[in-house]
Amino acid sequence: MNDVQERVARGAAWLDENRPGWRDAISLQELDMRSGCDCVLGQVYATDAIDGDGYHYVLRKLIGSEIHYAWAAERGFTLVYSEERELTWLFDWNELEEEWRRVISLGAPRKQEALA
Repeated sequence: MNDVQERVARGAAWLDENRPGWRDAISLQELDMRSGCDCVLGQVYATDAIDGDGYHYVLRKLIGSEIHYAWAAERGFTLVYSEERELTWLFDWNELEEEWRRVISLGAPRKQEALA
């Protein structure tokens, strides 16, 4: 298991514990890990957030820590930016999103697919 897979596995485990059935809220067509509204947390917690930005809702309201970005990165919800990695930034986002897509697809069928 590589670093991205480990981080996403931690994030999926956190969601399993804190929002059972979270996969049902995800639209793979809309999934964009660079967006606070369309990323995994953005979609799962969209109805909780006043502005629809579930990602920042989780970090502000549920985590409430000054190290929340590190918390999110450790669970595959975002990347930790560094100047050394700037050239691979887009690749890193794509790799992260691909892993989330894989993990989401392994779970139970989502409502959107069940209705199709």
